[in-house]
Amino acid sequence: MRISELHEGFVDSFKKGYSKTAPGPSTVSTPARSADTKQSVFSMLDPRDTKKILANIINGQPLDPRQMSMIKKIYAKL
Repeated sequence: MRISELHEGFVDSFKKGYSKTAPGPSTVSTPARSADTKQSVFSMLDPRDTKKILANIINGQPLDPRQMSMIKKIYAKL
């Protein structure tokens, strides 16, 4: 194989790929969350609230009524 053949082959393939029209909108999309998608029951809580609730539980502190109602809702869905 000669260097000129290699060069011409590279240039030709580059021209073929470059001259193609730009692709349209991508057909691949991010999967939408549907009713079929299984979600965690903890996803209904704000991450900050979850952190505060877990910190109270770990430290042995009582939960306030709002936090307790959140935990009861999660427990009911489990």
